[in-house]
Order: sequence, then C-alpha cells, then structure tokens
Amino acid sequence: MTTKAEDSLAQKIFDGTRYTVSTVITVVSLVLIIWAIANGEAPLKGHPIVLYLLFVFSVGLLAMLEGLQIAILNLERANPERFRHLNRAYVNHKLATRHHGLNVQRFLVGRQFFVVFVVFLSAQLTTYSELDIPIPQWLFILIIETGFPGVMVVLSWGQLMPQLVAATHPITFMNIPGAWFVIKIALGFEAVGITHFSWVLTFFTKFIFRMSKGDSVTRMSITRSKTKSRTKGNSRSSRSRSKKVTPAQKPELFNSFISRENMAVNIVNVDDLYSGAEKGMTYARPSAMSHPETMRWLQDESVRNVFQLWGHDSSKSAYPSKKEIVQHLVKMGQPVPRYLLPEHHPQCIPPHIVVLELTRREAERCNSSELKGDEA
Repeated sequence: MTTKAEDSLAQKIFDGTRYTVSTVITVVSLVLIIWAIANGEAPLKGHPIVLYLLFVFSVGLLAMLEGLQIAILNLERANPERFRHLNRAYVNHKLATRHHGLNVQRFLVGRQFFVVFVVFLSAQLTTYSELDIPIPQWLFILIIETGFPGVMVVLSWGQLMPQLVAATHPITFMNIPGAWFVIKIALGFEAVGITHFSWVLTFFTKFIFRMSKGDSVTRMSITRSKTKSRTKGNSRSSRSRSKKVTPAQKPELFNSFISRENMAVNIVNVDDLYSGAEKGMTYARPSAMSHPETMRWLQDESVRNVFQLWGHDSSKSAYPSKKEIVQHLVKMGQPVPRYLLPEHHPQCIPPHIVVLELTRREAERCNSSELKGDEA
C-alpha cells in the first residue's frame, strides 16, 4: 500500500511534469513564431517589425477582452463605492454596468466580434503552410499547418492568463490602463449594429424550433426530487408517507450563485490582509453590548475562554475583532470564513449573505434527514 506521503510526492512530480512540458511547448512555439515572421513565412505579408507589433497588439487586445469579461461579470452587482479610490476601476465599472446592466450584455456582444476578429488575425501571423523544416509530412500538418504554435501562445497570453488573473482580482483588472478604451470600442461596435444579424438568426431559430417561451430553471425541492426516484413497487405505507413531501413546485431557499462558492479561504499574511480595514465588532454600540442577553454571553466562562484563545484582550473591547479571529485561525492552520475578510477583499462575502446560504443548506440537510427516516 502507498502512504499519503508517497501519493503526495507522486502528485507533485506529476504536476511538475505537466507545468514543465506545457512551459517548454509554449516557449518553443513563441520562438518558432518569432523566427517565422522574421523570415517572411507568415501568410500576412509586411515588414517583420510591423507584423510583430500587430501580433502583440492583437494578443494584448484579446487579453483585455477576455479579462474584462470575467471582471465585469464578477463585479456586475458589486457596490462600486468600495473601490471608488481606484478611479479607473470605478469609472470603468460605471460604464460597463450603465443603463441598469444593459451595457453588460452590449459589451459581451461587441466583445465577441473583436475576439473572433483577433483570432483570425492571429492565425494569419502564426500559420506557416510554406515553412520548410525537416520533419515528417504528417507531423508538419499536425503541428504547423493547424496553427498549433499560435494556439499555444494566444491561449496562454491572450486568454487563460488574463481570465485567471481577473477571476481573483477583478477590481485590479478593471483598473488597468486602457480598459476604458476596450469597453468603449466593444460598446461602440454593438451600437453600430455589425453583430445584429445574430439577433435576427436567433429569432428565426427559435421560431423554426417553436421555442416561444424561455426554459424554466426553478430547481425542485431536494426532498421531492429524491422521492421521485423511488420505485413504484414501494409499500402502501411508503406511498402514504411520500404524499407528505414538500410540493414539487416549491423552490429551495436562497437558490443563488453563492451556493457554488467556497465559504472559506486560506490566508498567509494577516497583517497585510487587514491593513487599513475596519475591526469588525470592536466599535459596536454600547447599547448593544449592554443588552442583558448579550452580557450573559460575554460573561459566560466558556465564551471568555474562547476569546482568550483567540488572543482577545477584553479590557480593550467587549468583542474580538475580525483580525484577532483570523490570526487565530491562521495560527491553527485553518481556513478563514469569507465573511471575516475585510470588505475591500475580492473574495469577501457579506455575513448576511452567508447566513442565507447556511439557512438553505440547513433546510436541505433537514430534508435529507427526513427522507432517510422515511426510507428506513
């Protein structure tokens, strides 16, 4: 039998191999593109310097389009006042979400035109059907004529990297110089109507296939959905119990995107995380802390022991700050709940939203427990 340590080592070797192979292939592809353009092998003719600039511009524009898509969708319903001090990000967010969010759809439509345009343009710079290199014909077709080197370079620099960066730092990406210009040209091309045939095509497609109404995506109650999976051969008592199940059309509580989010993250440097952030409950109102029920909790020995374990000094404030709690969790090597993160952190989830999701999960757990009890 293999131990966990051996499995971990094998996984590290496997991951390291994948990173190395991918890096080597991408770097070789980039070198091949630079060499081929310098030797006039690109289908698009022109001075190598002009072609280099055109290639950098096209990949850079694609990177902005891909990253801004992720950033705008992540921040579509965010409060821009949280990052008002980042003027570019604030202005860009206002532009991208103007007209009650209609600009988001308009940006996505206009953006798609430029994405396709840039990909075709890059193909004219990275596909070399006349290249003369000593390799078998089948390998030449597989690697060179298919444009594989361009795929690796454009995919890495122009698509995946900006998407991964924007997924974790949407505000920072929105604050990049030039983002306003890219949003504007996407909105401009949508306004001109170059892409509007897609709406006409969509209308006729829906008409031909009789798609008059939109699909209903309301999720069924978990208890009901599981009850439906029971076989028809159940006993009469089982059927009578199944009649008491929640009605089929009742939606789950707080069925939202938040149910797909992790509720905790790993933090390394707590001081940097909370630099300039508010300290949670430290400044709670005296009237709230003097409430009899609150005082009963604060005076409870077990509560005080936990506060002391977190490194809280009760002589300074009645409640521990978020930072004190996070410091304790980091010290113990535990993940940090996202509602404890400072508000400016891109992964922060407001506490009341977490409460809604926990309520939904608790209801789901109770339904599941009741179902297991019925089946028993």
